[in-house]
Amino acid sequence: MKRGRLVLIAVALAASSALWAVADDRSSAEQGIAEIEKDPHQKELAADPIAKAKAAQERAKRMRATGDEAHAKLADGLALEWTRVAQELVRADGLETRAQTARTLASDAGAKVERERATLEQQLAENGRLQAELAKVESKDGGAK
Repeated sequence: MKRGRLVLIAVALAASSALWAVADDRSSAEQGIAEIEKDPHQKELAADPIAKAKAAQERAKRMRATGDEAHAKLADGLALEWTRVAQELVRADGLETRAQTARTLASDAGAKVERERATLEQQLAENGRLQAELAKVESKDGGAK
């Protein structure tokens, strides 16, 4: 009798955790879609996977209405996967933007270094000319004494 109760409790816990996972897939997908759709750039960037995620959510809703919970769970999982694809596209776009900014800053810094190097070379050349003139003047003054 005690063992029967334990089995019954284990089955109930497994069923509730399965339902929680499905609800979690569904709510995670909905939350991810809502987050992406807040930003117009992200919404446009991830339009295709978001459309596929919404289509999968709609299929899950229709399957639940017909009592096909097993396939509805699969459709919820598919919706979550498409949502993750959209999130990865958004993340990749952000990384590309930061990389482009870093490249631009590095290029600007390189150009600045080149300008500074050219200025330094000009100043060194001018310094050399002035030292040569000074040496001439000193040699004339030294020869006049």
